[in-house]
Amino acid sequence: MLAAVKALLLNDTPGNDTAYATELRHAGYDVVRCSPPGEAHFPCVGIEGDCPLDATVDVAVVIHEKASTGLAAGEAGVVCALRDGVPLVVAGNGAATPFGQSVDAVAAGVQDVVGACERAIGGSLSRTGRQLGGRLERDGDAVHLELDGDATEADAVRAHRALRTAFPAARVIDVGGVAPPADS
Repeated sequence: MLAAVKALLLNDTPGNDTAYATELRHAGYDVVRCSPPGEAHFPCVGIEGDCPLDATVDVAVVIHEKASTGLAAGEAGVVCALRDGVPLVVAGNGAATPFGQSVDAVAAGVQDVVGACERAIGGSLSRTGRQLGGRLERDGDAVHLELDGDATEADAVRAHRALRTAFPAARVIDVGGVAPPADS
């Protein structure tokens, strides 16, 4: 597990996330929400203060209990999380959700939520790293890509641009593994 992992907890029904929050906290996760527990989902805390995503969230967990392909008000933060490149875990009813191919892992239940978060974070980073030709790590608001083989400076620039798009909330993007220029 990453150091200081932060999980954004979203739900389709106010108040149905207590067991999930407890399980995540027991595993050392810092749990943040778009709305206070048990309160109305609108307005989100970001409208009147700091958005939890501004502090860099490592994984978003949406508790989708009701079989529905429509987005519930408490699930609106999923859109923001996906925009910021945050891996997505669906807990509850993973079969009938509006999230489709955006889901990185499904939690079979409360006892599986931590494992699903770890699968989502690891899988998302591995997939993006492979696409960019290297090994990707994320620690809070920092993203580091170590390129494979004889990557050129042009490869590093392309990878940096791709990481900026994939992780718009990252404050630090570091790309390493660039081969030194050949002597002329």
